[in-house]
Amino acid sequence: LVPALHRALVHAHERACRRAAEEELRARVRQQEVAAELGLLALSTCDLAQLNTESVDRVAKTLGVEFCHVLELRPEAADWICRASIGWQDPASGNAVPSQDLWSLADYTLRMDQPVIFGDLRRETRFNGDALLRSHGIVSGMTAILRLKGRPAGMIGVYSSKARAFKQHDLHFLRAVANNLAAANERHEAEQRIFD
Repeated sequence: LVPALHRALVHAHERACRRAAEEELRARVRQQEVAAELGLLALSTCDLAQLNTESVDRVAKTLGVEFCHVLELRPEAADWICRASIGWQDPASGNAVPSQDLWSLADYTLRMDQPVIFGDLRRETRFNGDALLRSHGIVSGMTAILRLKGRPAGMIGVYSSKARAFKQHDLHFLRAVANNLAAANERHEAEQRIFD
């Protein structure tokens, strides 16, 4: 009886591991599909507002998070401006946020000049727990920089009210979307110079 029980437990564990691996593979494939679709949209649209809005919606759904935003850095005004968002209580798009006020996570991301992942905002020591993030009950999140001509020009962030261990493929997905957005912005700037 004991060997039979042991074999049954081993098989159950193997099935659970196989299911988890299959789910992760499906998630990776879906992320690659969405990144490619957003890349095509970035190449075909002249409407950056539509691209930003579509991106935050698709990223939030693909990663299964409640909150996402695209922020543009405005160094001359020492602030960030929200270009698109989903999940926040008050629509934030178009609002300027002082650089060292609510978005200290954004400033930390900028200072680190690389993606930032946090698993539990309540225990975070690398940056202040932003009042806006806390007021929405955000626990976990991830941010990635948007670069124009090699310089940081903004960021995209995703957030969850549940503890979440973002994986490396999640980060690659977010960076791919950030690169798509940055490329669309660069193309838009180049077209404006040509037609001005």
